[in-house]
Formats: sequence, C-alpha cells, structure tokens
Amino acid sequence: MNIRELLVDLSKSNSKSSYKSIATIILKNYNTGIFKNQIELAKECFVSESVLTKFAKKLGFSGFREFNFSLKNEY
Repeated sequence: MNIRELLVDLSKSNSKSSYKSIATIILKNYNTGIFKNQIELAKECFVSESVLTKFAKKLGFSGFREFNFSLKNEY
C-alpha cells in the first residue's frame, strides 16, 4: 500500500481525531503538488509539530522528515 492510499483511508475513517484532519489536509496539498515543511503544516492543521511526528510514526516512518521525503518521492 502506498502512502497516498494510507492517507485516503485515514481521512475517510470514522474517528474524530486530529490525525483524520491532518491526513485530509496533507491529501489536499498532495493533489495540488504542495509539500509543506513541518512548521507550515503544523500551523495549517492547528497542531503542534510533535503531533505531526507522532502522526508520521503511526504510519510507520521514523519521523516527519522521512514521511515527507517519501511522500515527495511517491508523487
């Protein structure tokens, strides 16, 4: 399963967690070819940078940098 599919599944989940909104915003940016750094994305999602790190780790990455790098490569 690729990263985009993981994000789609997470954004369509029934949970009301911040992870769902983060996935939705990342997908919106992904579809327009925009890849924001951790600080910019944290501001857009109204979460702290550490929440983005935890989000990336939940998806199986060592941190946000690795997640963002892999997402760009997949694009």
